[in-house]
Amino acid sequence: MATHGFPKKIFIIAGEASGDKLAAELVAELKELFQEVSEPEILAAGGSHLAKVGAKIIVNLPKHAVVGLIEPLKKIGFFKKTLNQLVEATIDFKPDLIILVDYSGFNLRFSKKFLRTFNRYKSSENENKPKLIYFISPQVWASRPGRAKKIEKDFDLLLSIFPFEKDWYEKHAPNLDVEFIGHPLVDRFRKFRPEQKKLSPSLLSPKIILLPGSRVVEIKNHWPAILETVHKLNDSGIVYEITLALPNLELLSLVKELTPGFEDLEMHTVVGSLPECLNDADIAIASSGTVTMECAWFRIPTIVVYKTSWITYQIANKIITVPYIAMPNILANREIFPEFIQSDLTSKNLLNAVQAFVFSYSKRKNVVDELNVICESLGEPGPCTRAAQRIYKLMNSEK
Repeated sequence: MATHGFPKKIFIIAGEASGDKLAAELVAELKELFQEVSEPEILAAGGSHLAKVGAKIIVNLPKHAVVGLIEPLKKIGFFKKTLNQLVEATIDFKPDLIILVDYSGFNLRFSKKFLRTFNRYKSSENENKPKLIYFISPQVWASRPGRAKKIEKDFDLLLSIFPFEKDWYEKHAPNLDVEFIGHPLVDRFRKFRPEQKKLSPSLLSPKIILLPGSRVVEIKNHWPAILETVHKLNDSGIVYEITLALPNLELLSLVKELTPGFEDLEMHTVVGSLPECLNDADIAIASSGTVTMECAWFRIPTIVVYKTSWITYQIANKIITVPYIAMPNILANREIFPEFIQSDLTSKNLLNAVQAFVFSYSKRKNVVDELNVICESLGEPGPCTRAAQRIYKLMNSEK
């Protein structure tokens, strides 16, 4: 396994849909950077986005994504089998470079088992360890900060997409090489200029976008309260333009199963086309996760929802150290997006929060002003280009 020069073989694990998309964007930049040399062979545990940029997918991990602390235990057999399969495949593949994307519960176990196996079975003293890169910091700063030391021990480089993370790691893992590359949103939605949108003082026909989640369990947990809110909004006397946006047809089918009289609802339904929907929305109700940053980028006052199993919530309450779950709130260090978690996720609370934004121009303006500051902090265009360049530097360093 060579460690210097151009990586001829790259192994990638992207266990969630958002990570799969980001990993694909990075691969495209790596190929662009090294197009005059040769195209790397890429083996991956990922999804459709990595497949489209030429990666050979050995297991579709995003298809099996779960959330929470207890929920993964229900699929522990699959994950243990997959972990062993991926370690074996990586040893056989002999990559120059391993890129692990977010997904800390699985990826940190993979790095530990891979390195232990590699050190045990490397064929000769001249066989070098591949470079290990963590792309997108796992949120160890929100819970289990002790994991930073494990990352420091196992990884050659961590590529960060949030500005505060470099300083945090400097305190908790000072020997870890951390590079803030900027947030991919800056490039992903470059053709949209939401900072130039004019905020209307009054919303005569408010456009509400519903984003209940990208996983089955999120839809099941979030949709009942959101659906009740839809009924209350439609009965309120105000003409709301409500759009339900889902990432795929499977989740749309699930929503239909959960919704008696779905076809009679006063609501538009869109599958895909999220940027266009966000660009047109006045207010959002969104599941906690990556989409809250997308709402922030489009400067949409957003109501954040999150509900999980009782036991997962109890455990999370004890280990999470940050006061908010939505990343825009974490970046602002205050609640600019209202959060309704567990028993607080009710149609009454959601209706009140929507109406608070609808009837108060100053409230909406204050949120948008905060979002402008947050988005300015996310770096300049070209984060994946900088990531590719930083990887090249690592591969050619003597460190």
